[in-house]
Amino acid sequence: MPCLNSLTAAVLASLVLTTACVQAESPPVLAGEFSSPPAVQASPQKPGSTAAPQPAWQVVESYGHDRRIFTQGLELHGNRLYESSGLYNQSFIQHVPWPAPDRAIGPLGQTHPSLVVTGGVQANRFAEGLTILNDELFLLTWRSGEVFLFHPETLQPQGKLRVSGEGWGLTNDGKSLIMSNGSAELRWLNPRNLKVRKRLEVTDNNGQPQANLNELEFINGEIFANIWQQDRIVRIDPDTGKILQTLDLTTLWPRAERPGRADVLNGIAWEPLSQSLLITGKRWPTMYRVKLRDAPGSLLAATKPNVTNNTAAPQALTKPVN
Repeated sequence: MPCLNSLTAAVLASLVLTTACVQAESPPVLAGEFSSPPAVQASPQKPGSTAAPQPAWQVVESYGHDRRIFTQGLELHGNRLYESSGLYNQSFIQHVPWPAPDRAIGPLGQTHPSLVVTGGVQANRFAEGLTILNDELFLLTWRSGEVFLFHPETLQPQGKLRVSGEGWGLTNDGKSLIMSNGSAELRWLNPRNLKVRKRLEVTDNNGQPQANLNELEFINGEIFANIWQQDRIVRIDPDTGKILQTLDLTTLWPRAERPGRADVLNGIAWEPLSQSLLITGKRWPTMYRVKLRDAPGSLLAATKPNVTNNTAAPQALTKPVN
């Protein structure tokens, strides 16, 4: 081999030294292991751009739900979850332990019959919302102008009261029943005789009436309401009727993924222990436990600012089956 000049020798020596250093710094990959991928550097945010807003809610857990139930009312009372199922000739009410043991849930989401307490509803009555107040369970009906009373443990009938207009959703604030009828109006009723104590129109940020108020739940001084035929829940100030926030739940179970029998989002219950919502729908196979990002405690700040995720004014709908 011919002799190398001094410059060439120096360059080769430098390359050998560099290669040795790189090899010394890189640990060998052992059998059965994967080498770590190179670190991904975050792209710098463009000037003036803003991060995508976080949803106002997140799913914490999901449970099987009896997909045969056409959910109209939902309420957690003690350690029992109460639910009313609608439709003529099919209506009933029930309560089950909450949470139910995993092994007690069947393939259709139904709780084992030994754990279910069921109450019947007349075949020509369409069950709607329910609530428990003063150790009585109140069950609305759609168009019969009746509210049925049941014993909350046995679900044995205890009588009935008359109410004017259609019945949709029902909840209570500890003193009065609060009822929706599919319009933008909420009514506070005396639980002894259903006489109206107060009427309140619910309005959006533009001052427009919010029609189609359906299932209701009174939570920490606010009223939560499903909007019929929309995957939205609104939070209402019970003093002013103003919508404080709109929860967009279109991604909870997207409509494109629902089979033909599954219907709309409907059913709100409050779980005080975890400070979270229980949410489901008509003939849905799943009950979702949803955490709000401003829980626990008072669900909104003391000033109760108006916060909405949907700003489009809802259109009134003709309701064939709510």
